[in-house]
Amino acid sequence: MKEHDESADPTLGEEARAIPAEGRGWRWVGAAALLLWLMVSLPLALGQRTFFIRDIFSNHLPQKVFGAEQLRQGRIPAFNPDWGLGQVFRGNPGILPFYPDNLLHLVLPFWSAFNLHFVLHWLLALVAMATLARTLGQSPAASLIAGLTYAGCGWLLSTLSFYNLLTVAAWWPLVIAGAVVGGRRGICLGGIACGMALLGGEPITAALGLVPMLVASVPRHGWRRAFSGAFAIGFVGLLIALPQIVATARIYGFSFRGGHGNIQTQVASYYLILPRLIELVLPLPFGWPGYRGAFGVWHAGYAARLPFFMSIHFGIVALALAFAARRKGWWALAGASLLVAWGGGQVPWILDTLTLGIFRFPEKFLFWLAIALPLLAGWGLQEITASPRRWWRAGVLIASVVFVAAAAGIWLLRAPFLAGYRVRVADSPDALHTIAAISLQSWLQALYLLIAGILLLTTAWAVRRRRPAV
Repeated sequence: MKEHDESADPTLGEEARAIPAEGRGWRWVGAAALLLWLMVSLPLALGQRTFFIRDIFSNHLPQKVFGAEQLRQGRIPAFNPDWGLGQVFRGNPGILPFYPDNLLHLVLPFWSAFNLHFVLHWLLALVAMATLARTLGQSPAASLIAGLTYAGCGWLLSTLSFYNLLTVAAWWPLVIAGAVVGGRRGICLGGIACGMALLGGEPITAALGLVPMLVASVPRHGWRRAFSGAFAIGFVGLLIALPQIVATARIYGFSFRGGHGNIQTQVASYYLILPRLIELVLPLPFGWPGYRGAFGVWHAGYAARLPFFMSIHFGIVALALAFAARRKGWWALAGASLLVAWGGGQVPWILDTLTLGIFRFPEKFLFWLAIALPLLAGWGLQEITASPRRWWRAGVLIASVVFVAAAAGIWLLRAPFLAGYRVRVADSPDALHTIAAISLQSWLQALYLLIAGILLLTTAWAVRRRRPAV
């Protein structure tokens, strides 16, 4: 028997259309977001600036330089003899040798083509998530909120340091949308998007994407049709990505992971450390990744190394909107995401055994959270605009709590906290630097809380000014 779920009900659009204040204001929000994207992207597209952190310069850049030179000569070679005494090229999915946007290197300067991969997929992520939200019945304004939350969240921005992971993140909401639509049209949309994601070279993230795809499609189609639709989409995707799959299969057994599996200590290298849950409220509570000095990550016990995803912040307003959404399935997915991302690091042998030594880094399970929270924020917007008075009171209460927390944080800086810490680290050669870093970052955390309170209060006020739906 097919289960009923409001998130997949076409009549849900009637609720969205009944909200009168939506008007065309959401288009101005979208235009402002597009302008911001252009401001960041234009220097990158012109080759004046570039992304560089982590795998971009250490891995992807040298391989893409070689690949661009070979493509201009009409080849996708099996090996790159110029890097690391010879490295597999065509069979390495992480460098995207068969991905279509490689053709940009035939018509554009290298840096423009290289950076366009990042900025175009960043924009695609917004459009894809907004499309998924609309497919699930959300209003234009709600779907825009979902898209902006996804494209602007710390998880997605972190993928801008991984040439391949960004590709899967950008395409996968369209894969889910295809599964929700169903039929030939849905299989076509989802299959093409799945094929592009698989060509994107991060199969682990793509495999994890099957779970939110079922969460979205099962309430609409039932278990049997949802699984058959997922199978059809996956089959089409595999056909599109077949050149890459064949090339990788030919060399996989000769790779370290194919021949020996994982080293279990590496499996747990990146897992969700529980203090990072603070990042859901504050954007960068432990300092700015990639910076040194007072603004850098200072607590060695917390961050002996940078996390795989440098931030999991979704925005304080989006988080508040998400809590207004009543979608049990998606909340269960978000909770499971956090649980497995943390638990996988506590018992890494389970993950290693179940995946036959293929899967590393439990933090990748945060992909589920990254899909679920933006959609919940969109549904939450519809909930609060339908009952503005109720959410006005809740918004004022939450903002008041945040203001109190900010004031308490500022007071603690003047209390014996820092004085006591100075005594404990007095003999350390880095004592002055450590104290300065803690002091500065504590002030920043208090500032973040003040800004969060203002944003929440402003949002509650804006909701209060709206008339309830009739």
